[in-house]
This record gives sequence, structure tokens and C-alpha cells, in this order.
Amino acid sequence: MFVNISNHPSSKWGTGQRDTAHKMGGIILNIPFPAINPYWNKKRIIEESDKYVQRLSSLVNVQAVHVMGEMCFTQQLVSNLLFLGYKVVASTTERKVVEKEDGTKVSSFNFIQFREY
Repeated sequence: MFVNISNHPSSKWGTGQRDTAHKMGGIILNIPFPAINPYWNKKRIIEESDKYVQRLSSLVNVQAVHVMGEMCFTQQLVSNLLFLGYKVVASTTERKVVEKEDGTKVSSFNFIQFREY
């Protein structure tokens, strides 16, 4: 199983990213990234991370966990998962920007790979 913890469900990924995730872990399970309150302290971040670790611990045959989101929570969750022996990855993209005549910029992101933390 490939677990996606992000604000980007796999149903909205491009074919290349979905195919790569399937090769890494078969079924993709999407778990929404939590809404991290900017007023939370470190203790609250740890508590939220622990909830996610408990949820992942109840799953069978997790081959990889994709974690992308708010940096303090991501760091805490990734550290805990690596300590427990999980393979944890981030998605890498190539950003392409087109600047229009009116000065607005349109960005697109093309998936390149999953990179291990």
C-alpha cells in the first residue's frame, strides 16, 4: 500500500505520479493532511503527529508513505515514521511559469519523482 498524506488526493494526480505510486505500493490510500493551526505549540504538533502514527500502525502492508504539507508537522511525522522503519517520500516537481502580458504569472507543476526523506 502507498499512503498519501497531503492536501492533493491521488485522483487529481497525473498519470505518471499515480503509476509511480502504484509501482511503489500497489493500492493508494489517501489520508487528508491535517489543518494545522498556526497557534499550536510543539506539544500540540507532536500530539497530532502521534494520531497519524497510530492510524498508520493499524494498516497492513504499507510500502511507502508520501508526506507533503505544513513543515513543522511534516518534520515531526516524517521523523516518527522513519524511526519506526517506514519508507517515507516527498514528491518532486518541475515548476514552469508563463508570464502573461498583463504581468500575471501562470504556474504549472510537472511530477518528476518520489524522493525518500
